[in-house]
Amino acid sequence: MLPLEVLINRLNNEEKELEKTTSKILEKQKFYDTSKKREFKEIEVPTVYGLEKVPVFMKYRIEVEAQGYVLDANEKIAPLNHHTFDLYVLRNYPFPLERKLGAPIRIVWITPIFHPNIAPGKDYGGTGVICWRALVKWTTTLSLLNVVEGVKLLIENPDVDDPIHNPPICMRAAEYFRLNPPPKIVRKRGRNDEK
Repeated sequence: MLPLEVLINRLNNEEKELEKTTSKILEKQKFYDTSKKREFKEIEVPTVYGLEKVPVFMKYRIEVEAQGYVLDANEKIAPLNHHTFDLYVLRNYPFPLERKLGAPIRIVWITPIFHPNIAPGKDYGGTGVICWRALVKWTTTLSLLNVVEGVKLLIENPDVDDPIHNPPICMRAAEYFRLNPPPKIVRKRGRNDEK
């Protein structure tokens, strides 16, 4: 576990990195208090395995632009390009946990979406859970920017072979995209990313 000041500095730097992109941090909520020597707050967060109580250090509400889909009022598939989710950073970030979901982050979807791996937010009849391999196979080299860019890729490239089973809309999305795959979106790597 990183010392508190080191973690605070790391997240401040990662926030600055994220601010250089089209993604936006809409809200930020701290669950630590250095004056009271409190380093986190235990919060229940929905996951694909059910509710999980985790030590939350910081919560970000993030807005991203990515080509996604939603069911409109007539039950037709319609494009949706603006998405919002809560990103919970756990106290042991960036180190993995000894749990099924090893990532030291949790993601809860807020907005509507028609996707096999992302349940719509609770205000749209879903649970807000997300099924993404990075939550299970975490590496310490990932940053907030990597997580947000990874979520954008997941939005644009649904994995029909690993859908969420509840709520049923995710299974419906898997069936739909199996028959009507969206165009694959590959993001160009920047000059600094080339190997």
